[in-house]
Amino acid sequence: MSSVERVARAMQAVSRPTVSPDQLTPGPRGSVGLIPIWKLYEPMAIAAIRAMREPTKVMLDAVQLDPYNDPMVSRGMNYTAWVEMIDAAIGEG
Repeated sequence: MSSVERVARAMQAVSRPTVSPDQLTPGPRGSVGLIPIWKLYEPMAIAAIRAMREPTKVMLDAVQLDPYNDPMVSRGMNYTAWVEMIDAAIGEG
């Protein structure tokens, strides 16, 4: 299951907790056929993941990747790793 699907399913569960995420529903306008209801939440899930693309200072400070303990090197490595992970999560959806 992709990160986008996991977030979309979580959003659907909060929004409509009594409805199964796999329940079939008509797709968005212009589409043909039925889709699982969680797929309607994909655009919002992608937006939520994109909103987390820029790590906060607290997030960057929580991880120490540099073996020489240089805060500037570690901060750059942490930022790059986080951004690459978020981009990968968006891409897998």
